[in-house]
Amino acid sequence: MEGPRLAAAYEYEVLEWGCDTEAGRLYGKLYLPLGGAGQRPLMVFAHELGSTHRSGTHYAEALAGRGIAAYLFDFRGGGKASKSPGKTTGMTVLTETEDLLAVLKAARGWPFVDPARVFVFGASQGGLVATLAAKQRPEWLCALALCYPAFIIPTALHQQFGSLADVPEAFDYMGWINVGRDYVSTLWDLDPYEGMEDFTKPVLLLHGDQDRIVPPQYSLRAADCYPRIDLYILRGVGHGFYSESFQEAMRRILPWLKKNGLLPEERLQVKA
Repeated sequence: MEGPRLAAAYEYEVLEWGCDTEAGRLYGKLYLPLGGAGQRPLMVFAHELGSTHRSGTHYAEALAGRGIAAYLFDFRGGGKASKSPGKTTGMTVLTETEDLLAVLKAARGWPFVDPARVFVFGASQGGLVATLAAKQRPEWLCALALCYPAFIIPTALHQQFGSLADVPEAFDYMGWINVGRDYVSTLWDLDPYEGMEDFTKPVLLLHGDQDRIVPPQYSLRAADCYPRIDLYILRGVGHGFYSESFQEAMRRILPWLKKNGLLPEERLQVKA
């Protein structure tokens, strides 16, 4: 356990916090605001392809420092450095969706979590995963936040392979991660936009206009599908938010959280 940290108005602690699923125990970290009483909003972070929970650290720190509990975890086989079980060649967008749904199911029962104020923050492939999870269990979420979501993946795979018969048993995908044939086959006929209109909770979508990995047009299309969406195109920003672009993203995220009742207004009092 790491010691309490101070950010903005709230102190919080960082705990190693695993999550048991039918497929194994997922490695995770919980950023838990200290003091106060009652249940808190919870953000669950879905990380990018080939990454780990660490990519959500800055978001977790920023939100926990404002009274929102944050949970980061590693997808099974989600990256070479993943601390969760599973091989990267067994990972698919659908296995990651299963992992996310398992986390959400468990998190809604954690005693410090308000189950009516749970939302997912998905980045890149994690954004696609978050979208699929929201379609399956909209009642488990009060909102959805997406950063440069990789809705391009099914299209990109069709461009890379002429047919499923051309897909090898395992291959290096984008130079980031070694994946298996199932990664492609489970996405081959997937339409990321199907059913978006049925998710009626608030959605926040952030995308850089200089993103060369997932062009912003894919998010612009999603903005036409979700009924309640706030879309922000960040100028001069690529795939991933760092330093100044992270601060710019937070300037959009925090007001959206407040508008949707997810930003606590009272400062938590930490017991001596």
